[in-house]
Amino acid sequence: MLVESVAIAKYFARMDRSKGLLGETSIDEANIDKWLFWGQTSVVPTFGKVLAPMFGWATVDPKDHQEACKTVKDLARQVNNALEGKEFLVGAKVTLADYAVAALFFMYMQVLLEKNFRKSIPLFEAWFARIAADKFFT
Repeated sequence: MLVESVAIAKYFARMDRSKGLLGETSIDEANIDKWLFWGQTSVVPTFGKVLAPMFGWATVDPKDHQEACKTVKDLARQVNNALEGKEFLVGAKVTLADYAVAALFFMYMQVLLEKNFRKSIPLFEAWFARIAADKFFT
């Protein structure tokens, strides 16, 4: 039984390699893995300190909350910078990296990354809109 989201996602992506969700080459797959692990080690740890107080799930020290919010914005800037000159995180078409990273930012796009901030990360915003509009994302 698989219980870890990245392992499950990779399992399903491998079931039909013709869709290209793991990229076209082994280098692509390694870069996709990089993004999957980046999300799990960079974005996921912010959830509790950012989302918990916003939704009333838990009390968080306001300084910790503010710092975590700043971290999320910095992470969005990292994605924006990585998208320089391209439409997707890895390769020329959507991959598991795009779906997974966009999913991690989904709630943040609703409650934290406000319109004025998104003006400073136009590549991220366009990429997120592209992925969110994909019929396989929703």
